[in-house]
Amino acid sequence: MSYPKQDPRQNPVRSFAHLVRAPLAGALVAGCFVACGGGAATEAPPDTAPPVPPEPPGKPTVQRSLAEVGLDAAAMDKSVDPCTDFYSFACGGWIKNTQIPSDKARWVRSFSVIHEENEKELRRILEEAGKATDAEPVKKALGSYYAACMDEKAIEGEGTKPLQPLLKQIQGVRDQKSLIAAVTKLHEHRIWALFDISAQQDFADATKMIGFMDQNGLGLPDRDYYILEPAALPKHTSDPAKHPSEAKAAPPTKEALEALEKKKKLLADYEAHVARMLELGGMKAPAAKAAAKDVLKIETALAEVSKTKVERRDPKKLYNKVDLEGVEKTLPRFDWKSYFAAIGAPELKDISITSKEFFAGVNDILPKFKPAQWKNYLTWQVLHNMAPTLSKAFVDENFKLNKLLTGQEEIEARWKRCVAFTDDALGEALAQPFVAEHFGGESKSAAESYVHAIAAAFDKEVDNLDWMDATTRQRAKQKLKAMAYLIGYPSKWKSYDFTVGKEFAANVLGAEKWKLKDDLSQLGKPVDRERWEMSPPTVNAYYHP
Repeated sequence: MSYPKQDPRQNPVRSFAHLVRAPLAGALVAGCFVACGGGAATEAPPDTAPPVPPEPPGKPTVQRSLAEVGLDAAAMDKSVDPCTDFYSFACGGWIKNTQIPSDKARWVRSFSVIHEENEKELRRILEEAGKATDAEPVKKALGSYYAACMDEKAIEGEGTKPLQPLLKQIQGVRDQKSLIAAVTKLHEHRIWALFDISAQQDFADATKMIGFMDQNGLGLPDRDYYILEPAALPKHTSDPAKHPSEAKAAPPTKEALEALEKKKKLLADYEAHVARMLELGGMKAPAAKAAAKDVLKIETALAEVSKTKVERRDPKKLYNKVDLEGVEKTLPRFDWKSYFAAIGAPELKDISITSKEFFAGVNDILPKFKPAQWKNYLTWQVLHNMAPTLSKAFVDENFKLNKLLTGQEEIEARWKRCVAFTDDALGEALAQPFVAEHFGGESKSAAESYVHAIAAAFDKEVDNLDWMDATTRQRAKQKLKAMAYLIGYPSKWKSYDFTVGKEFAANVLGAEKWKLKDDLSQLGKPVDRERWEMSPPTVNAYYHP
């Protein structure tokens, strides 16, 4: 499974987490990373590992401590019966004794701590790069990007100036053609109004990269935030198989009605937030409130044609490979040739549409709203995506929405946000000095040897699995041999090609435009098995089948 890196422009509400604030659900979901051994008994001594299988005759039995086998006794809750709740037995101590920092929406044992340490080192590297007078181009770009982010005085003075080319294009929307041109312009900077596009492996041929077009365009994390029908359980007056006409739905439960009221309150708060953001963007208060209603109407219409999270769990439902003609048939109101040319993929031939129903729905939605309403929606999309790069008023208002959705109490320190922005834009450039200082010598080869040893042990163990037939064993071994391991840092560093100036928001727009170009450059090519999808300093891991 892969956990892609969070775009620092966005609210981190869909990210992988282990100790999570969940204000909307009224619950705390928690967990920890702790090595959990095979069999464990509740009677085991406090600092003694669970019994190990008997050694062969002639060899002494070794009793090892928990620490020696990689277990943290303090993280465990030995008052819990592991046969009843092994999770609480293994992690309960850590959960009880851990508080989520006020500037975090989630906290992961080990990962979060290492991330914080890496952050400090990256900050030092970036600050030193900014002070260097004779820095090489890459180092200069790093220092300049970070410095522009940290220069709050300059950012306050810029206002929304860096966004004006996009906002001006939006104000020119008067018909379908100009609307599509404006959407295209936003997509060039990875501001995904309506839908998004990316390069991914072909599900039917994992050696090739094709285009994938997916549903998008919502300001809230998921389509279910917008859908107001309460959940209802089926109730029958008699056997529904014999008397289908008598089958009746039960009235909504108390819990369902309470959830519905919470959702209504959230949508009202969200609409007010959109209005405040539009007002910060230059609208008068009455106009901003009316525009916010337009935004909610359009986003609700998009949500209604979007697939649910459950539907999106089935890869087969997300794969609908077509050519250019197929895309044109699905959403004929778009000028696709001009669109693909503008975003840097003029020769795109193979595209998978994750939901034909969604794109057909977008085709129906486009004429249902007036140009003025589309202007409001697109303006909101720009301000929403770029708010973290703008003045304090925008940053604070954007954080209010984040707090509403995640429960995070305080915004992170400015330097932490700027480290994240720089890592997101120039990750492999920033990784080079980081790797040189913290992952030198034999570290990479040692880590690789560990992984290859694990793979070799797995390969050997497969032969001993009596529940696996010969055909499955062969396929497991084939898959193991086909796997590529990306460890430590890339064998070849990525080159970046965008201008870094003094306007922070302009730098981010430039970086996003380059990232789209870099991503789509893979289209029509064999899969690059050495390509990294997160920067080396990132504390995480991913797996792509």
